[in-house]
Amino acid sequence: MILHNNKWQWGDSYTIIEEDGMGMIEFDVTKDEPEVAYVKGLSVFRTHRLHGLGNLLLDEALQEAKKRGCKYAWLHASKEDFVFKWYLRRGFKYYGDKVNENGFVPMFMEL
Repeated sequence: MILHNNKWQWGDSYTIIEEDGMGMIEFDVTKDEPEVAYVKGLSVFRTHRLHGLGNLLLDEALQEAKKRGCKYAWLHASKEDFVFKWYLRRGFKYYGDKVNENGFVPMFMEL
């Protein structure tokens, strides 16, 4: 895995890329909430789905977030998308049905 860190005025953004470039995940840690990692993107090439790469990338991101002092992770997902159930199986929970402007609900996990 390749880890790239961008430092911004608001905090840090991390991108983890699988060596062959077939998948990636991004998460942010802000200065205002340094104990919380926001998973803002997970992508796996269609040809490499259902082989565990998404699990591997999410595990790597959550481990990196813990190394940086995060105690929680959160993300947004559509309840209509297959990935919503996958995040539930991975231990994320959602509270209520508050939907943002894109139709996504917030999901949280304790690390």
